[in-house]
Amino acid sequence: MKIDEPPTQRVAIVATTEYHGGAEIYIQRLKQQLEEKGYAVTLFGDLVGFDGESRSIGAGPKWGLRTLTVGLLSLPQERGRLLSALNSDQPFAAFSLHFKREQIAYTRLLTKRARTVWVEHGTFPSGLFGIIIRPLYWLASRKVSEIVCVSELVARSIAQRASRSTPISVIESAVARPNPSDREATRAKYGVTTDARLCVFVGRLTARKRPQLAIEAALAASAVILVAGDGPERARLESLYRNNPDVHLIGQTDDVSSLLSAADYHLWTSDGVGEGFPTVLLEASWHSVPTVAASDSGFATMVKSAGGVVTEPDAEAMAVAILDDSEHGASGASALAWAKQHTLSDWSTAHTISLGLPIGEGKTDGYA
Repeated sequence: MKIDEPPTQRVAIVATTEYHGGAEIYIQRLKQQLEEKGYAVTLFGDLVGFDGESRSIGAGPKWGLRTLTVGLLSLPQERGRLLSALNSDQPFAAFSLHFKREQIAYTRLLTKRARTVWVEHGTFPSGLFGIIIRPLYWLASRKVSEIVCVSELVARSIAQRASRSTPISVIESAVARPNPSDREATRAKYGVTTDARLCVFVGRLTARKRPQLAIEAALAASAVILVAGDGPERARLESLYRNNPDVHLIGQTDDVSSLLSAADYHLWTSDGVGEGFPTVLLEASWHSVPTVAASDSGFATMVKSAGGVVTEPDAEAMAVAILDDSEHGASGASALAWAKQHTLSDWSTAHTISLGLPIGEGKTDGYA
């Protein structure tokens, strides 16, 4: 007589956005890690680049000041479509919600079915949008099982807006340890000699990320800089540095790991607004590449823990840090040691626990 295996526990991720950035990559990584532990994962919503089972619920654009009115008016229809999709599927053991619309609109509905956890990828929105949604967010937070934040900075911001009775935890981000790259081949590709000091900037080319500050800091240190990323600042930067052989604006690339492996320093010049956890800091650290960061980012403690140096957001001050080869300067060994504290295995286990699932087991003797 054949004994049936226990059913696979199912986890639902609820998220919709037309963007494709750090939060969306994080969600895809979470889905992959849960599947590796044996859980079946379904996305309810729409995410660019999501690779897996999904059910669109026809949600509108991600909430913002311009889309909020239409978004609120659309909530009854969205809830109805989500309910229909859930009722046509097998039960779920847990729900993972990732953006404000999903958290505010669906939490009360979902917590009646299973444990529901929010993941906060950034600090609470500022400005008029944040003021408007704050009471809605507080009300919804009273029903959620737990709020997981990607950093202490995010947790402090969320704690000021959520119900005091709601558990808040921190699970810092993680990325897979990169495969070894050919440092010299990457340098040769961009005409960088073995003995040259090489800096790398990775990120959206926006005013808040301040890529020009990174470029000017590298040039002040007589270093070469590779700038990876795209955005509204790109055309202006290309015009400014078109004839400078030490500045390479290479645009968007899927090969950030190779760039970082060839670098001596990673420059992180963001002003910190909207940042949750600078994943690129972790990616650089895995290559034993320390970070030189601006002091107004809000991440000074993290950067220093990762063997980096924090300076005033000034090109000359950052150049001094780049040129400092003393024992007080940035440390590649400390960067790698910090990266090793952020393994994907520990990260996925922490998320599994937060979702109330058995560690390492995707099967049970019944549905939750």
